[in-house]
Amino acid sequence: MTLKLTKEQKIELIEHLRDLKQAHVKYLQSVASKAALRTESKVHKRLKKVSMMVRSVPIQEVLNCEWLHTPTMAEIRKFARNL
Repeated sequence: MTLKLTKEQKIELIEHLRDLKQAHVKYLQSVASKAALRTESKVHKRLKKVSMMVRSVPIQEVLNCEWLHTPTMAEIRKFARNL
């Protein structure tokens, strides 16, 4: 048993589905935007933290130390603690 829709009902249904689709697109755009802002904020906080830590390490001491490779952040932290 199929439901017969009038032409007006079909038009209303199509318009309603289009509105739902547009609302869903807006929702997804806002979610993506918020996620991007959160990620940017996290990266900024991490960068600020690393920047403050690096500023606290005497650069001349790091340069004078003989490194076999480019020091990692963990090695610089350890070196700074031992000063």
